[in-house]
Amino acid sequence: MRSITEATGLKRYNDAIIYSEDGLELEEDDIGYIKDGDTIYFEPEGKKFDSAQIIDQYEKLSLLGKGGFGLVYKVKHKKTDEIFAMKYIDFTENLKSAKMISEIYKESKTLKSLKHKNIIKLYTTFLHKSDLILIMEVCEGGELKALVKEKGGLDELYARDIIR
Repeated sequence: MRSITEATGLKRYNDAIIYSEDGLELEEDDIGYIKDGDTIYFEPEGKKFDSAQIIDQYEKLSLLGKGGFGLVYKVKHKKTDEIFAMKYIDFTENLKSAKMISEIYKESKTLKSLKHKNIIKLYTTFLHKSDLILIMEVCEGGELKALVKEKGGLDELYARDIIR
């Protein structure tokens, strides 16, 4: 099996690693799937991927809120101009108990698996320093919990419209 450097013609970089836009190490077989316009990262010395490169793909526009797990920013992808939410979960605070770790894991796993027009889509997650970062669909209308509290509950017809 040829190495990445042989497959790409970059023979002078024997320890080189190529990473996808999401920071995943690409193997030789993956190179054929790279298309014009795809973002890839080349690490000539074979060092571990620096997740700051993913963060650098986004421009922070505003703070959307602060939740129980961390801060959420409205961001714009610099290449596509798409708008997302970038949620920072501070592991130094949230790794204090197994229950907190479990809740963070459940939230990300649940969001990735759900596909519904009224549930925020989770696109990717990665670690950066002491933060777990989630790139998610942006929702500026607020949380359902706040709406229920504000209205003192929801009647059945209104709740049904939200869930559909």
